[in-house]
Amino acid sequence: MLVITNTLGFLLDYFFDVCRDSSNHKSIPDVLIDSNSASIFCTLCIAAVYETRYFMTELKNSIQEKEMFKRESLEAQLSALKTQVNPHFLFNNLNTLCAIIPDEPKQAVNFVQQLSKVYRHILEVKDEQYVELAHELEVIQSYAFLLKTRFGSNINIVINVGEEQLKRKVIPLAVQLLMENAIKHNIISIDRHLSINIYTEDNYLIITNNLQLKNMPVDSTSLGLNNIRNRYQLVTDLPVIVAETETDFTVSIPLLD
Repeated sequence: MLVITNTLGFLLDYFFDVCRDSSNHKSIPDVLIDSNSASIFCTLCIAAVYETRYFMTELKNSIQEKEMFKRESLEAQLSALKTQVNPHFLFNNLNTLCAIIPDEPKQAVNFVQQLSKVYRHILEVKDEQYVELAHELEVIQSYAFLLKTRFGSNINIVINVGEEQLKRKVIPLAVQLLMENAIKHNIISIDRHLSINIYTEDNYLIITNNLQLKNMPVDSTSLGLNNIRNRYQLVTDLPVIVAETETDFTVSIPLLD
């Protein structure tokens, strides 16, 4: 650009110099200033526009790539969580089934049906980002039946959700996972009953249980709870709220529209 501009500048200056009084002949610095000032300004403006567009395109691609990797990572964690069958849960339920078959065959049949319903739900929602609360709670009723059959009156599960909230949505399997954690970490016995309450408040579904931790610490990586947090970050700005007191442990998960 500079070479072409200067060449044209000198040619034009020479051409007009022939047609005018030689006393008005411009000096070389004047010719250079006239030739380059406007062209440099225009060149810088054009370059700035193209560089800005290039920078914004690269920034957009970088953000999209970062979000894609983040989403793929979270979806991989979600897939692992959804397809993971807690071996202790399955083992304990099979033991419960073996115990009731001889004396209560009808209840055993019902037990198998409810167990099948729980795992069928896991397969149905494995590719879903969220499900209706009504559908999730229907499966939680089946899950609660399994727990009541196993622990009898030593466990108390109360679900109190208004009709107006049932069409809202939650992350699939989150409620079941939180209930499993309550059973995993707390004592359940004749003298120490475990109570799990599920209810809604404002824009949250709240799962709370009385705290009576086992004497022997249970190995835990908190992967499940962190996974729930990360999955909610994909679909809402509302946080998952965890609160622990001396007597209760509470997790509040956002209700989605």
